[in-house]
Amino acid sequence: MRASIRGWQAYLSDPAATNAMLLRLNPALNPAQEAYSAQALRDGGFITGTDRAGTQTGRMTAARWQAGYEQLKALGILHGPVDPETTYSLAFVH
Repeated sequence: MRASIRGWQAYLSDPAATNAMLLRLNPALNPAQEAYSAQALRDGGFITGTDRAGTQTGRMTAARWQAGYEQLKALGILHGPVDPETTYSLAFVH
């Protein structure tokens, strides 16, 4: 978990190196789309939550999962009901 959180924090701080590697691994990716995606992740708080400083990165709460569920439904990605409380586990968080 700590490594994943550090990775997201590093990516959001400066996605250039990661995006360059992704583009090398998959030339079908579009550099402009990768840059847009990184900015959208930052602007939307999809990784950090509402705390733009990043102190909540990796924190799981029922409210955060509910908000994510509602975002995915609003975007038309999820169809049908899902109970967000059944989609995650806190067993690996200390």
